[in-house]
Amino acid sequence: MRPGSLRAGPLPRIALFSDVDGTLLDASNRLAITAGDVARIAAHVELILASSRTLVELGVLQRRLGVVAPLIAENGAVVSFPLRWRGGRAARREIVVLGQPVARLRPRIRKCAREAAVTIVDQRDVLPDRARSLRRGYSVCVRDFPGPGAERFLTALRRENLRATRAGNWITITQGADKGTGARAVLARAQRRGAPFAWNAAIGNAANDVPLFAASEGRFAIRNPRSGHHSALLDLPDVKPLASSGKRAWREALPMILAGGKP
Repeated sequence: MRPGSLRAGPLPRIALFSDVDGTLLDASNRLAITAGDVARIAAHVELILASSRTLVELGVLQRRLGVVAPLIAENGAVVSFPLRWRGGRAARREIVVLGQPVARLRPRIRKCAREAAVTIVDQRDVLPDRARSLRRGYSVCVRDFPGPGAERFLTALRRENLRATRAGNWITITQGADKGTGARAVLARAQRRGAPFAWNAAIGNAANDVPLFAASEGRFAIRNPRSGHHSALLDLPDVKPLASSGKRAWREALPMILAGGKP
Protein backbone atom coordinates (compact mmCIF):
# COMPACT_ATOMS: atom_id res chain seq x y z
CA MET A 1 0.00 0.00 0.00
CA ARG A 2 3.03 2.31 -0.29
CA PRO A 3 2.56 5.18 -2.75
CA GLY A 4 5.22 3.79 -5.05
CA SER A 5 3.51 0.41 -5.17
CA LEU A 6 0.20 2.06 -6.08
CA ARG A 7 1.78 3.24 -9.33
CA ALA A 8 3.62 0.00 -10.00
CA GLY A 9 0.78 -2.50 -9.96
CA PRO A 10 -3.00 -2.94 -9.86
CA LEU A 11 -4.80 -1.00 -7.18
CA PRO A 12 -6.61 -2.86 -4.40
CA ARG A 13 -10.15 -3.64 -5.55
CA ILE A 14 -11.77 -3.75 -2.09
CA ALA A 15 -12.16 -0.85 0.35
CA LEU A 16 -12.34 -2.16 3.92
CA PHE A 17 -13.50 0.47 6.41
CA SER A 18 -12.52 -0.58 9.91
CA ASP A 19 -13.57 0.85 13.24
CA VAL A 20 -10.72 1.01 15.76
CA ASP A 21 -11.67 0.71 19.44
CA GLY A 22 -13.23 -2.65 20.18
CA THR A 23 -12.67 -3.78 16.60
CA LEU A 24 -9.03 -3.29 15.65
CA LEU A 25 -7.82 -2.51 19.16
CA ASP A 26 -8.83 -4.15 22.43
CA ALA A 27 -9.01 -2.50 25.84
CA SER A 28 -5.28 -3.15 26.36
CA ASN A 29 -4.35 -1.40 23.09
CA ARG A 30 -3.47 -4.72 21.43
CA LEU A 31 -4.04 -5.01 17.70
CA ALA A 32 -6.33 -7.72 16.39
CA ILE A 33 -4.31 -7.93 13.15
CA THR A 34 -0.60 -7.48 12.46
CA ALA A 35 1.43 -5.69 9.82
CA GLY A 36 2.02 -9.15 8.35
CA ASP A 37 -1.72 -9.75 8.04
CA VAL A 38 -2.14 -6.40 6.30
CA ALA A 39 0.72 -7.14 3.91
CA ARG A 40 -0.88 -10.46 2.94
CA ILE A 41 -4.15 -8.81 1.89
CA ALA A 42 -2.70 -5.54 0.56
CA ALA A 43 -2.85 -6.57 -3.10
CA HIS A 44 -6.63 -6.91 -2.84
CA VAL A 45 -7.78 -4.87 0.19
CA GLU A 46 -7.15 -1.25 1.18
CA LEU A 47 -7.58 -0.93 4.95
CA ILE A 48 -9.18 2.44 5.79
CA LEU A 49 -9.46 3.29 9.48
CA ALA A 50 -12.68 5.03 10.57
CA SER A 51 -12.83 6.21 14.16
CA SER A 52 -13.75 8.92 16.63
CA ARG A 53 -9.99 9.20 17.21
CA THR A 54 -8.03 12.04 15.63
CA LEU A 55 -5.79 11.98 12.56
CA VAL A 56 -2.77 12.07 14.88
CA GLU A 57 -3.90 8.95 16.75
CA LEU A 58 -4.90 7.08 13.62
CA GLY A 59 -1.60 7.93 11.95
CA VAL A 60 0.20 6.12 14.76
CA LEU A 61 -1.93 3.02 14.15
CA GLN A 62 -1.29 3.20 10.41
CA ARG A 63 2.44 3.17 11.03
CA ARG A 64 2.12 0.19 13.36
CA LEU A 65 0.30 -1.68 10.60
CA GLY A 66 2.45 -0.46 7.70
CA VAL A 67 -0.58 1.07 5.96
CA VAL A 68 -0.75 4.04 3.60
CA ALA A 69 -4.43 4.76 2.95
CA PRO A 70 -7.12 7.36 3.67
CA LEU A 71 -8.13 8.00 7.26
CA ILE A 72 -11.63 8.84 8.48
CA ALA A 73 -11.16 10.63 11.79
CA GLU A 74 -13.27 12.34 14.45
CA ASN A 75 -16.33 10.23 13.55
CA GLY A 76 -16.17 11.32 9.93
CA ALA A 77 -15.72 15.06 10.49
CA VAL A 78 -12.33 15.03 8.74
CA VAL A 79 -10.82 12.73 6.08
CA SER A 80 -7.16 12.48 5.11
CA PHE A 81 -5.89 11.19 1.76
CA PRO A 82 -2.25 10.14 1.24
CA LEU A 83 -0.23 11.75 -1.51
CA ARG A 84 -0.94 10.53 -5.06
CA TRP A 85 -3.74 8.31 -3.77
CA ARG A 86 -5.28 6.17 -6.54
CA GLY A 87 -3.69 8.16 -9.34
CA GLY A 88 -4.00 11.61 -7.80
CA ARG A 89 -1.33 14.23 -8.43
CA ALA A 90 -1.16 15.92 -5.03
CA ALA A 91 2.40 15.88 -3.71
CA ARG A 92 1.26 16.10 -0.07
CA ARG A 93 -1.46 14.69 2.12
CA GLU A 94 -4.91 16.10 1.36
CA ILE A 95 -7.31 16.96 4.18
CA VAL A 96 -11.05 17.21 3.57
CA VAL A 97 -13.14 18.77 6.34
CA LEU A 98 -16.74 17.53 6.51
CA GLY A 99 -17.71 18.76 9.96
CA GLN A 100 -17.84 21.98 11.94
CA PRO A 101 -14.78 23.40 13.80
CA VAL A 102 -14.63 22.91 17.56
CA ALA A 103 -14.69 26.68 18.13
CA ARG A 104 -18.24 26.69 16.80
CA LEU A 105 -19.24 23.37 18.39
CA ARG A 106 -18.29 24.04 22.01
CA PRO A 107 -20.65 26.97 22.69
CA ARG A 108 -23.56 24.97 21.27
CA ILE A 109 -22.64 21.93 23.36
CA ARG A 110 -22.42 24.02 26.55
CA LYS A 111 -25.83 25.47 25.75
CA CYS A 112 -27.23 21.92 25.50
CA ALA A 113 -25.66 21.00 28.84
CA ARG A 114 -27.30 24.01 30.50
CA GLU A 115 -30.67 23.10 29.00
CA ALA A 116 -30.30 19.54 30.30
CA ALA A 117 -29.09 20.77 33.72
CA VAL A 118 -26.00 18.56 33.60
CA THR A 119 -22.28 19.07 34.09
CA ILE A 120 -20.16 17.69 31.26
CA VAL A 121 -16.46 16.80 31.31
CA ASP A 122 -14.61 17.75 28.14
CA GLN A 123 -11.81 15.42 27.04
CA ARG A 124 -9.39 18.34 26.85
CA ASP A 125 -9.95 19.04 30.56
CA VAL A 126 -8.79 15.60 31.70
CA LEU A 127 -5.71 15.04 29.52
CA PRO A 128 -2.30 16.28 30.73
CA ASP A 129 -1.70 18.68 27.83
CA ARG A 130 -5.36 19.67 27.44
CA ALA A 131 -5.44 17.35 24.41
CA ARG A 132 -3.29 19.70 22.30
CA SER A 133 -1.18 16.80 21.02
CA LEU A 134 -4.28 15.04 19.69
CA ARG A 135 -5.19 18.04 17.48
CA ARG A 136 -8.92 17.40 17.68
CA GLY A 137 -10.30 20.10 15.45
CA TYR A 138 -13.78 19.08 14.24
CA SER A 139 -15.40 17.14 17.07
CA VAL A 140 -15.79 17.39 20.83
CA CYS A 141 -15.51 14.44 23.18
CA VAL A 142 -17.18 14.55 26.58
CA ARG A 143 -17.05 11.83 29.18
CA ASP A 144 -20.03 9.50 28.96
CA PHE A 145 -22.32 9.30 31.98
CA PRO A 146 -25.46 7.33 32.86
CA GLY A 147 -28.93 8.31 33.96
CA PRO A 148 -31.78 10.59 32.88
CA GLY A 149 -29.47 13.61 32.71
CA ALA A 150 -27.50 11.96 29.93
CA GLU A 151 -30.70 11.33 27.98
CA ARG A 152 -31.77 14.94 28.40
CA PHE A 153 -28.35 16.05 27.17
CA LEU A 154 -28.50 13.81 24.10
CA THR A 155 -32.00 15.07 23.33
CA ALA A 156 -30.81 18.67 23.57
CA LEU A 157 -27.93 17.89 21.20
CA ARG A 158 -30.34 16.44 18.65
CA ARG A 159 -32.52 19.57 18.87
CA GLU A 160 -29.38 21.59 18.16
CA ASN A 161 -28.78 19.45 15.04
CA LEU A 162 -25.64 17.93 16.52
CA ARG A 163 -24.70 14.27 16.14
CA ALA A 164 -23.70 12.44 19.31
CA THR A 165 -22.45 8.86 19.46
CA ARG A 166 -21.53 6.89 22.55
CA ALA A 167 -18.54 4.57 22.31
CA GLY A 168 -16.31 3.40 25.12
CA ASN A 169 -16.02 6.08 27.80
CA TRP A 170 -16.86 9.02 25.56
CA ILE A 171 -19.65 10.80 23.75
CA THR A 172 -18.29 12.20 20.48
CA ILE A 173 -20.19 15.20 19.13
CA THR A 174 -20.03 16.49 15.55
CA GLN A 175 -22.13 18.53 13.18
CA GLY A 176 -22.79 17.61 9.56
CA ALA A 177 -20.75 14.41 9.40
CA ASP A 178 -20.46 10.84 10.62
CA LYS A 179 -18.41 7.78 9.67
CA GLY A 180 -20.75 7.06 6.78
CA THR A 181 -20.21 10.56 5.40
CA GLY A 182 -16.47 9.93 5.51
CA ALA A 183 -16.74 6.54 3.80
CA ARG A 184 -18.86 8.00 1.00
CA ALA A 185 -16.29 10.77 0.53
CA VAL A 186 -13.54 8.17 0.10
CA LEU A 187 -15.55 6.10 -2.38
CA ALA A 188 -16.58 9.18 -4.34
CA ARG A 189 -13.01 10.43 -4.66
CA ALA A 190 -11.85 7.04 -5.94
CA GLN A 191 -14.66 7.15 -8.50
CA ARG A 192 -13.75 10.68 -9.63
CA ARG A 193 -10.16 9.64 -10.14
CA GLY A 194 -11.19 6.83 -12.44
CA ALA A 195 -10.01 4.20 -9.97
CA PRO A 196 -13.19 3.03 -8.18
CA PHE A 197 -13.29 0.13 -5.80
CA ALA A 198 -15.04 -2.98 -7.10
CA TRP A 199 -16.54 -3.65 -3.65
CA ASN A 200 -16.45 -2.19 -0.17
CA ALA A 201 -17.11 -3.44 3.34
CA ALA A 202 -17.16 -2.22 6.93
CA ILE A 203 -16.28 -3.95 10.17
CA GLY A 204 -17.22 -2.54 13.57
CA ASN A 205 -18.74 -3.17 16.97
CA ALA A 206 -20.62 -0.11 18.29
CA ALA A 207 -23.49 2.28 17.67
CA ASN A 208 -21.26 4.89 16.03
CA ASP A 209 -20.57 2.30 13.31
CA VAL A 210 -24.20 2.31 12.14
CA PRO A 211 -23.63 5.10 9.58
CA LEU A 212 -20.47 3.35 8.39
CA PHE A 213 -22.37 0.10 7.87
CA ALA A 214 -25.17 1.96 6.11
CA ALA A 215 -22.66 3.39 3.62
CA SER A 216 -21.01 0.01 2.92
CA GLU A 217 -21.95 -3.03 0.86
CA GLY A 218 -20.48 -5.67 3.17
CA ARG A 219 -21.24 -5.40 6.89
CA PHE A 220 -19.38 -7.39 9.55
CA ALA A 221 -20.33 -6.97 13.21
CA ILE A 222 -17.73 -7.78 15.86
CA ARG A 223 -19.04 -9.54 18.96
CA ASN A 224 -18.29 -7.52 22.09
CA PRO A 225 -16.74 -9.82 24.73
CA ARG A 226 -19.16 -8.90 27.54
CA SER A 227 -22.30 -7.63 25.86
CA GLY A 228 -22.42 -9.51 22.56
CA HIS A 229 -23.29 -7.91 19.25
CA HIS A 230 -24.61 -4.36 19.36
CA SER A 231 -28.32 -4.50 18.57
CA ALA A 232 -28.18 -1.30 16.46
CA LEU A 233 -25.79 -3.04 14.05
CA LEU A 234 -27.85 -6.22 13.85
CA ASP A 235 -30.95 -4.16 13.03
CA LEU A 236 -29.40 -3.21 9.69
CA PRO A 237 -30.01 -5.51 6.70
CA ASP A 238 -27.44 -8.05 5.51
CA VAL A 239 -25.15 -7.76 8.52
CA LYS A 240 -22.84 -10.71 9.13
CA PRO A 241 -22.47 -11.20 12.92
CA LEU A 242 -18.99 -12.53 13.60
CA ALA A 243 -18.79 -15.28 16.20
CA SER A 244 -16.09 -13.67 18.31
CA SER A 245 -13.96 -10.58 18.82
CA GLY A 246 -10.31 -9.68 18.32
CA LYS A 247 -8.05 -11.92 16.25
CA ARG A 248 -10.61 -14.71 15.92
CA ALA A 249 -13.19 -12.32 14.48
CA TRP A 250 -10.74 -11.02 11.91
CA ARG A 251 -9.73 -14.56 10.95
CA GLU A 252 -13.40 -15.26 10.32
CA ALA A 253 -14.07 -12.03 8.42
CA LEU A 254 -11.04 -11.70 6.14
CA PRO A 255 -11.76 -14.70 3.89
CA MET A 256 -15.31 -13.45 3.33
CA ILE A 257 -14.07 -9.92 2.64
CA LEU A 258 -11.53 -11.20 0.13
CA ALA A 259 -14.31 -13.18 -1.54
CA GLY A 260 -16.52 -10.11 -1.80
CA GLY A 261 -18.64 -10.97 1.20
CA LYS A 262 -19.32 -14.56 0.23
CA PRO A 263 -18.56 -17.29 2.81
